Amino acid sequence: MKKSTLISGALGVLTLTLLSGCSSSPPVHLYLLEPIAVSERAGETKALTIAVGPVELAEHLNRDEILTRDEPYRVNAAEFDRWAEPLDHNIAAVLAENLSLLLAANVHTYPRETGYQADYSVRVHILRFGTQPNNEVVLSADWMIRNSSGNSIKHLRSRYSERRQDSEMVSMVRALSRNVEQLSRDIARAINEDHPEN
Repeated sequence: MKKSTLISGALGVLTLTLLSGCSSSPPVHLYLLEPIAVSERAGETKALTIAVGPVELAEHLNRDEILTRDEPYRVNAAEFDRWAEPLDHNIAAVLAENLSLLLAANVHTYPRETGYQADYSVRVHILRFGTQPNNEVVLSADWMIRNSSGNSIKHLRSRYSERRQDSEMVSMVRALSRNVEQLSRDIARAINEDHPEN
């Protein structure tokens, strides 16, 4: 048999092997945070307006892959578990939806239309967002609320945690959604304290 025929045959086997390896790769799973239930609506929508954003992420969180930690100092990026949209957009959208229900307010996300003037604006910087080595699911964030005059009425660093129920990624995302819910409730409480007629 000619040498060129042997080489061609070997290349064909290698190509088939590579293709079969690619075809057996696990599917990519996409995830979104979810807002609270519509049943929690505070009542009829009021004239109160709130602007949410920008929501900023610590640089290591600014990626599609979902991050986990199984030991100190090391962060793991899930190859096949990813956010379905930029995480900062998803968090802002869920915060806005939660606040619209908890406060029965008109809530808009950043960037807003030119000339839009809200009664309150909410800015959030996410520091931690994911699992810890002990299976605790954590959201740590700096957040600030300003009134329409630009004065800060609340500026806090908060930490929220939920226990992960199992090793499934959806369990982690569900716990993160609950953490965002708790942040939303603290923001809503601060606005209610400053705007009691709401």
